[in-house]
Amino acid sequence: MVEFRSKWKVKAIVVIIITSVLFPCVSASTYMVGKETGWNLISNLHDWAAANPFTAGDFLVFLYNQSANDVLEVQHLDYLNCNAAQPIRTYNSGKTVIKLTQPGPMYFICSRGDHCKRGLRLQIEVQPQLSYDNINGITTPTTISLSSSPATSPPSDATSAHPRYGAGEVGKSLYLGYVLVIIVLVMLVLCCPTVSF
Repeated sequence: MVEFRSKWKVKAIVVIIITSVLFPCVSASTYMVGKETGWNLISNLHDWAAANPFTAGDFLVFLYNQSANDVLEVQHLDYLNCNAAQPIRTYNSGKTVIKLTQPGPMYFICSRGDHCKRGLRLQIEVQPQLSYDNINGITTPTTISLSSSPATSPPSDATSAHPRYGAGEVGKSLYLGYVLVIIVLVMLVLCCPTVSF
């Protein structure tokens, strides 16, 4: 019986380690642009963007009054000049969900009135998603091929995220909690051989 428990504990540790290593590769975060204020002139979008680490596979959710605002994805020069003449994509539904499919900079502006010149624009830097491609456990950042569809539905819990913090921030907290639970379980298995699970 003791031998069976030891083998089970070793297998449990291996499963926990493998899942904890793979979890960051498959998790995506959903970010509510501007947090509770949304996509409008009162949002401090520059500070909001600087505080969030965007990764390929994440989702941006723009919530706005469609009669007053819109969302245009534009090139860098058009972002700098608030030029809405040749957007990459235009959105005006009031709730726009954009999947970040590739690493690199992305630029968004509002074309209504002088909103862009008054600050209703967003620049983000999307980081590559990490993949664990070495059997020895060494990680290297590589881009994982994602769907090329620019606007897809976010995970089902994206719209139910806490309005103040957004799903991206909540997801990070959940991940940290997950890591702490794993550490406690491993310590219990290693330090307390009499504890049975």
